[in-house]
Amino acid sequence: MKKETKIHSDMIYSGSLLKLHKDTVQTAFGQSNREIIKHPGASVIIPLTTNNTILFVKQFRYAINNFLIELPAGLIEKDESPDKTAIRELREEVGFSANSIKYIGKIWTAPGFCDELIYVYIAQNLIFDPLPKDYDEEIEVVELKQSQANEYIIDGKISDAKTIAALNIYSLL
Repeated sequence: MKKETKIHSDMIYSGSLLKLHKDTVQTAFGQSNREIIKHPGASVIIPLTTNNTILFVKQFRYAINNFLIELPAGLIEKDESPDKTAIRELREEVGFSANSIKYIGKIWTAPGFCDELIYVYIAQNLIFDPLPKDYDEEIEVVELKQSQANEYIIDGKISDAKTIAALNIYSLL
């Protein structure tokens, strides 16, 4: 197998969050085009309470016109490490900081057309320490046992891919 190599790239769109590029690449079989969404990356956190529960967030997602139950997560800001993003998002979304935060894996969300990479963390020994929520997010905290979260996944009540993948990584530890 050979890696594809970029011959030329055109930026089609540049927004506040995403950029869309149309790249011409050399493949093993000739030239082809690839449309790629450039994404800053994100961190997702599994906040574990002393009651053996996990804190989730329920929020409206405009792109699918529905509410999702997800693990807290957020975009990596300019000049911010994935670790710092995890710490900030934990405080913004569920109102806690953690005495212990540990990186446990990563997830490529849609590598066929997007370079988004999500870093997965476990947060333990939580301390109430909220930051102001983002002005455009209305979030409800949902606390579930691991077994309840598994049932929610099976029942389709949790259908967010990053949440399912992060919980799967956690279950393999």
